Order: sequence, then structure tokens, then C-alpha cells
Amino acid sequence: MKYRLAALVSAAVVVGALVVPAWTASDSSDALNEWELTIDLEPLASIRVAVPGEKTPQLFWFLRYTVSNHTGDDQIFAPDVFLYTDTGDIVRSGKDVPPVVFARIKSSYNDPLLKDQISIGGKLLQGEDNAKNGVAIFSNFDPKAGTVEIFFGGLSSYAETLTLPVPVTVTEFDIRGRAREVEKTEIQLNRTLRLKYRHPLDPNGKPRDNELKLVSQEWVMR
Repeated sequence: MKYRLAALVSAAVVVGALVVPAWTASDSSDALNEWELTIDLEPLASIRVAVPGEKTPQLFWFLRYTVSNHTGDDQIFAPDVFLYTDTGDIVRSGKDVPPVVFARIKSSYNDPLLKDQISIGGKLLQGEDNAKNGVAIFSNFDPKAGTVEIFFGGLSSYAETLTLPVPVTVTEFDIRGRAREVEKTEIQLNRTLRLKYRHPLDPNGKPRDNELKLVSQEWVMR
């Protein structure tokens, strides 16, 4: 089943894993130059892959999608995708994911056009004929997590600079995926797609730790 997502603004602003009260941006003529890409999502899935150097197959999660451009101009697509759990895990798409995992997923779906986190980036031409098929892959996280959220950035040009009433500490990542804590008095927030998942229950009422079900989707400023 595919989910085509409408352009909705959330009632919350998300800074890293921190949620702060909502705010309303003022109208501006710059809005005429804003763009937003269209994304079709497949259900979040898991796969176990025999990774070189590991004795047992490792569990990975992946989100397949198709992104297309109907903005009226060619755009640069640079996906920035993170997974958060309610137990505190922060997992960046592609981090600690061996190439064999992408190869296994690509082979499983027999999709020669499927692209990974890196190769899908770049110019996205207009129209359905130029749509790209991609996959965001995550290493496994805490199996005790009850709620999992994925933040998908790079789909919209809309951004605002927010001056904070008090300084906050946020987690930033460099181009190698290394995290560091930084104190901010103002931050740039970008329109980001937030997907929220929970483990469905088995017949005995226990969570299925290898399955996640989408329970909500919205646009937030992050």
C-alpha cells in the first residue's frame, strides 16, 4: 500500500528530538519561490542480512519510496533521514549499514533502478518519467522501543529562522554522521516529513519486534 502525503503544516516544531510550542510564520512574497517534492512511501520493512564478519544475520530496517518533481523547475534532491525511538536511540539512514544490505534489498525487489541514500541525491528533473526510486536503510535499534519516528528532510525548500526564548542544546551531525552537542540561541527550521510507527501486537498481546505499523504522518518544522 502506498501513502501519498498532502502538504500540511504540523502544530509542533521539532528541534532534533526536542518538541517546542508551535509558532506561525509571517506571510512573505518569498513563499512564491518555495517548492515541495512529491513522495510515495512503501511500508517500513525489516530484513535480516548475513554481514561479513558477523556470526549471525543482522536485522536492518528500510523504507522504500518514490520521489517526483512537479514544482515547475528542476530541483536538487538531498535526502536527510533520521530514525528516533522513545527509548533514546537516534539512527541516521545509511550509518553502519554495509553495502551488502542495499544489494540484498535491491535484489529482493528486482528493482534495477533502486538507489541508495547517496546515489539518489542530485538534480531531480520534472515529471513522473523522471521520478526516482530510493530506499532509506537503518541499522537495528532498541527492541524495547514502543514508538519509532522517522524524520524525512530534503523534500521542501520551506525554512524559517527561529529565535529561541532560552538557549537549547541540540544534536548536530557532520557529513560523516558523527554527532555533537551544540548550544543554540537561534536555529533554522526546515519543513520535514514525520512518520510515526508502533509495533503491532501478536495474538498473545505482545509487540512484534520485527514489524512496525504506520500510525500517523505529518509535516513539522525541524
